Amino acid sequence: MSPERVGEIVGCCRATAAAVAWALAAATAVAVPVTLHAAPVTIAFSGAVTSDPYGLSMVGAPISGSYTFDTAAPDAVPGSSIGSYRSTGLAYGFDALVDGTFYSTPGAVTVNVANNIGSDQYGVIGSFGDLTLELFLEDFSQTALADDALPAGAPLLAAFGVRSFRLFGSDAEFLGSVDRLACTAGCSAAGLPEPGTLLLVALAGLLWCGGRGRGTTLAVQR
Repeated sequence: MSPERVGEIVGCCRATAAAVAWALAAATAVAVPVTLHAAPVTIAFSGAVTSDPYGLSMVGAPISGSYTFDTAAPDAVPGSSIGSYRSTGLAYGFDALVDGTFYSTPGAVTVNVANNIGSDQYGVIGSFGDLTLELFLEDFSQTALADDALPAGAPLLAAFGVRSFRLFGSDAEFLGSVDRLACTAGCSAAGLPEPGTLLLVALAGLLWCGGRGRGTTLAVQR
């Protein structure tokens, strides 16, 4: 076997072994219980006004906004089919822009999740002073949510038949539809493969590397 060929195989095996070690470390990190830390996630939405009792805008006017919550927020009602997750702090809140007018409820936001209570429900509420902003989704087929756990990202909007936005204030009130819901910040971790997948890929690479070495040896022996 030529020195160049040996170097190629050794390099392959070293790189693959490093990948296996990294995958094992990742799997171990997931398997060992850890303390949950704050992980802010921002969900953006858009839609249109469907009702404006104060006559401040018009039906069909654009609505957009976002809310930021903590994926590590505890469930205030554990052991039931309903989860209520409140996030508090400067990083959290609910903002909305209704036909060019900005509304905000900073400092806290609550995400409520209900599973199989006659419907599946996902709701977001932010309050500040006399202003309340709400997002409400409901699925009467009870198939939109698997349980009452806090989704780490945006729920699938198309799975819900009811998709509404609500704003209540001392001098403003809007009802609206929601046609877009997407995670825009803090959601990059959702794209990482499962530790098991990492291990399979790395081990497959190691076997492939070994196969290359054996194939070269047989060729030399012949």
